Amino acid sequence: MMLRASLKQSAMVAAAVSALVLGGGHAAVAAPVTVATTAIVEHPVIDTIRDGLRDELVERGYVLGKDLTIVYENAQGSPVTAAQIARKLVGATPDVIVPISTPSAQAVVAATDKIPVVFSAITDPVGDCDSRPPVTAARTIGCAPSL
Repeated sequence: MMLRASLKQSAMVAAAVSALVLGGGHAAVAAPVTVATTAIVEHPVIDTIRDGLRDELVERGYVLGKDLTIVYENAQGSPVTAAQIARKLVGATPDVIVPISTPSAQAVVAATDKIPVVFSAITDPVGDCDSRPPVTAARTIGCAPSL
Protein backbone atom coordinates (compact mmCIF):
# COMPACT_ATOMS: atom_id res chain seq x y z
CA MET A 1 0.00 0.00 0.00
CA MET A 2 2.79 2.45 0.92
CA LEU A 3 4.65 1.64 -2.32
CA ARG A 4 1.51 2.28 -4.40
CA ALA A 5 1.00 5.64 -2.66
CA SER A 6 4.65 6.52 -3.30
CA LEU A 7 4.31 5.70 -6.99
CA LYS A 8 1.17 7.82 -7.24
CA GLN A 9 2.98 10.64 -5.45
CA SER A 10 5.88 10.31 -7.93
CA ALA A 11 3.46 10.86 -10.78
CA MET A 12 2.03 13.96 -9.08
CA VAL A 13 5.52 15.35 -8.43
CA ALA A 14 6.52 14.72 -12.06
CA ALA A 15 3.36 16.44 -13.26
CA ALA A 16 4.08 19.46 -11.07
CA VAL A 17 7.73 19.58 -12.19
CA SER A 18 6.67 19.26 -15.80
CA ALA A 19 4.09 22.02 -15.42
CA LEU A 20 6.59 24.37 -13.74
CA VAL A 21 9.43 23.75 -16.17
CA LEU A 22 7.48 23.23 -19.38
CA GLY A 23 4.29 25.10 -18.73
CA GLY A 24 2.57 21.72 -19.03
CA GLY A 25 4.11 20.91 -22.42
CA HIS A 26 6.18 17.99 -23.60
CA ALA A 27 9.96 17.68 -23.44
CA ALA A 28 10.28 17.62 -27.23
CA VAL A 29 9.62 21.38 -27.36
CA ALA A 30 11.54 22.40 -24.25
CA ALA A 31 15.10 23.45 -23.54
CA PRO A 32 17.27 21.14 -21.40
CA VAL A 33 16.27 21.18 -17.74
CA THR A 34 17.95 20.40 -14.46
CA VAL A 35 15.94 18.95 -11.60
CA ALA A 36 17.67 18.96 -8.22
CA THR A 37 16.41 16.51 -5.61
CA THR A 38 17.34 16.10 -1.98
CA ALA A 39 16.28 14.00 0.99
CA ILE A 40 17.18 13.81 4.66
CA VAL A 41 17.89 10.03 4.63
CA GLU A 42 17.84 6.96 2.44
CA HIS A 43 14.51 5.17 2.76
CA PRO A 44 12.54 2.88 0.42
CA VAL A 45 9.66 5.34 0.12
CA ILE A 46 12.00 8.26 -0.58
CA ASP A 47 13.88 6.16 -3.13
CA THR A 48 10.60 5.20 -4.80
CA ILE A 49 9.52 8.83 -5.08
CA ARG A 50 12.92 9.92 -6.43
CA ASP A 51 13.11 7.04 -8.93
CA GLY A 52 9.46 7.49 -9.86
CA LEU A 53 10.06 11.18 -10.57
CA ARG A 54 12.86 10.26 -12.95
CA ASP A 55 10.80 7.51 -14.61
CA GLU A 56 7.75 9.77 -15.01
CA LEU A 57 9.82 12.55 -16.58
CA VAL A 58 11.40 10.08 -18.99
CA GLU A 59 7.91 8.80 -19.81
CA ARG A 60 6.90 12.41 -20.56
CA GLY A 61 9.62 12.57 -23.23
CA TYR A 62 12.74 13.75 -21.44
CA VAL A 63 16.02 11.99 -22.21
CA LEU A 64 18.44 11.66 -19.30
CA GLY A 65 21.78 13.20 -20.15
CA LYS A 66 20.38 14.99 -23.20
CA ASP A 67 17.59 17.35 -22.18
CA LEU A 68 17.24 16.22 -18.56
CA THR A 69 19.76 16.32 -15.75
CA ILE A 70 18.76 15.08 -12.31
CA VAL A 71 20.98 15.90 -9.36
CA TYR A 72 20.45 14.06 -6.06
CA GLU A 73 21.89 14.88 -2.64
CA ASN A 74 21.28 13.04 0.65
CA ALA A 75 21.77 14.66 4.06
CA GLN A 76 22.40 11.33 5.83
CA GLY A 77 20.06 12.31 8.66
CA SER A 78 21.68 15.67 9.44
CA PRO A 79 19.56 18.85 9.41
CA VAL A 80 22.80 20.87 9.24
CA THR A 81 23.83 18.94 6.13
CA ALA A 82 20.31 19.38 4.70
CA ALA A 83 20.74 23.16 5.00
CA GLN A 84 24.17 23.00 3.35
CA ILE A 85 22.77 20.88 0.53
CA ALA A 86 19.89 23.31 0.05
CA ARG A 87 22.29 26.24 -0.30
CA LYS A 88 24.48 24.22 -2.70
CA LEU A 89 21.49 23.30 -4.88
CA VAL A 90 20.22 26.89 -4.91
CA GLY A 91 23.70 28.07 -5.92
CA ALA A 92 23.63 25.68 -8.88
CA THR A 93 20.39 27.35 -10.09
CA PRO A 94 18.47 24.29 -11.27
CA ASP A 95 15.13 24.76 -13.01
CA VAL A 96 13.29 23.22 -10.05
CA ILE A 97 14.21 21.69 -6.69
CA VAL A 98 12.35 18.64 -5.38
CA PRO A 99 13.00 18.04 -1.68
CA ILE A 100 11.70 14.66 -0.53
CA SER A 101 11.16 14.83 3.24
CA THR A 102 10.12 17.49 5.72
CA PRO A 103 13.62 18.56 6.89
CA SER A 104 14.85 18.84 3.32
CA ALA A 105 11.77 20.83 2.27
CA GLN A 106 12.22 23.22 5.19
CA ALA A 107 15.89 23.73 4.29
CA VAL A 108 15.16 24.35 0.60
CA VAL A 109 12.24 26.70 1.25
CA ALA A 110 14.46 28.67 3.66
CA ALA A 111 17.25 28.84 1.06
CA THR A 112 15.33 30.18 -1.94
CA ASP A 113 12.42 32.34 -2.91
CA LYS A 114 13.33 32.37 -6.61
CA ILE A 115 13.69 28.75 -7.74
CA PRO A 116 10.46 26.73 -7.98
CA VAL A 117 10.18 24.06 -5.27
CA VAL A 118 7.95 20.98 -5.52
CA PHE A 119 8.13 19.09 -2.26
CA SER A 120 7.04 15.57 -1.57
CA ALA A 121 6.73 13.16 1.37
CA ILE A 122 6.46 16.02 3.83
CA THR A 123 4.30 17.04 6.74
CA ASP A 124 5.32 20.67 7.22
CA PRO A 125 7.61 22.41 4.68
CA VAL A 126 7.92 25.75 6.45
CA GLY A 127 7.91 24.68 10.09
CA ASP A 128 4.35 25.83 10.78
CA CYS A 129 1.41 23.91 9.34
CA ASP A 130 -0.76 26.99 9.67
CA SER A 131 1.51 28.99 7.36
CA ARG A 132 1.34 28.93 3.60
CA PRO A 133 4.49 27.98 1.72
CA PRO A 134 6.14 30.66 -0.43
CA VAL A 135 4.63 31.24 -3.85
CA THR A 136 7.58 29.44 -5.46
CA ALA A 137 6.71 26.22 -3.60
CA ALA A 138 4.11 23.61 -4.52
CA ARG A 139 3.21 20.61 -2.44
CA THR A 140 1.89 17.20 -3.32
CA ILE A 141 1.22 16.11 0.26
CA GLY A 142 0.12 18.65 2.85
CA CYS A 143 0.22 18.97 6.60
CA ALA A 144 -1.03 16.29 8.91
CA PRO A 145 -4.52 16.97 10.24
CA SER A 146 -4.74 18.61 13.65
CA LEU A 147 -5.95 16.41 16.47
